[in-house]
Amino acid sequence: MQNYSSLYSYAGSISFLYGVTSPMDYTFEVFKLTGELLHTETGLSSGGSINPQWNFTDLLGNPVNDSGYTFSLTFSPHSGGPRGLSCWLVIDDRWTAHYIGTPSFSGITYFGQCGPDDPIRAISHANTNALRRLSQGANKMPESEVWRIVNRVAGAFGVNPAKYEKPRMYEEGRFEYNLGIYTVEYRKKGSDPINGLNYTRSFSLKATSSTTAVLVTYTHLEAWQP
Repeated sequence: MQNYSSLYSYAGSISFLYGVTSPMDYTFEVFKLTGELLHTETGLSSGGSINPQWNFTDLLGNPVNDSGYTFSLTFSPHSGGPRGLSCWLVIDDRWTAHYIGTPSFSGITYFGQCGPDDPIRAISHANTNALRRLSQGANKMPESEVWRIVNRVAGAFGVNPAKYEKPRMYEEGRFEYNLGIYTVEYRKKGSDPINGLNYTRSFSLKATSSTTAVLVTYTHLEAWQP
């Protein structure tokens, strides 16, 4: 996704840009976090891109101002054939995502947060002011709930448990600040646990309550291997 602005509430609309390598029919939908459909748009990619837009109104044209929304893009080859990627994204607290599609791989490769409250940047830069602020506002989730959601997400991504050792899970943070972001990593069966490259599948979940979370990172290193 490109052209995403943290000032969307002032601009009154949001625009997405997806790159495709062949003509695609697409359906773009926006939902409330409760599941209510707010917007639907269908079309054909143009010039190697899909560029849906939404003006923050519901199906009747009434303005909406929720804290977060679920965005769905489904597409399939214009000439017919198997259905393409279906990805459900929750963009909340100014989160955005990066999508890559090639003949051998398609999917979301990175989610990040705009501005000074980017937790990944706060951790890597040891920004204690941002870490403190994020930690104070973070939702926390019991480990049992994390694993419940992890197992569902892993199933959706087609992670085969037989190919990996027991996954490891930890909460992201630095110093005494924990951010309510839980990362799970899968190591190839029988591989060296010290070699980080053997952890070929991983994803992170940001808790939105004690029982719910959104996906914020996803990595699949094997997708790039010949």
